[in-house]
Amino acid sequence: MRKYLIIILMISITVFLVNTYEKDENKSIFESYKIKIKQIIKFSEETKVYKINIFNLKNFEKKKLMEIIGFKINQNIFMIDLKKIKKKLQNINEIESFKIKRNTDGVLNIYIEEKKPFMFWEFDGKREIIGLNGEVLDYYKVEKKLPLI
Repeated sequence: MRKYLIIILMISITVFLVNTYEKDENKSIFESYKIKIKQIIKFSEETKVYKINIFNLKNFEKKKLMEIIGFKINQNIFMIDLKKIKKKLQNINEIESFKIKRNTDGVLNIYIEEKKPFMFWEFDGKREIIGLNGEVLDYYKVEKKLPLI
């Protein structure tokens, strides 16, 4: 997907530069290219991610999720490797499902459905949170009261 976007972007730039050169006959080709490259760089700088929204995160820690994803603010929104982020999210035991949306306005939205906690299990003085499927969930807090077994 990224390769196709880059190819489309390069074709668009080429067509844009050729059309500009035909219109600006008084300017040299280098001056026209220089102006257009500056415009492209400006557009590229404007398409950086400045905000990451994570929705429906109730029990799992947001900071921990951001560390696992490894994504930083100010990266170019078109250079985000969504497959890599999806793979990392799929490897998190506490996440049932998710959806990622990137907007050209610089906002990355991640919608998460967490696995539901079922009970506390106490063993050798340790208290663990158990999900509906019997999996141990690493939640830092639980919003509702659960039975203790």
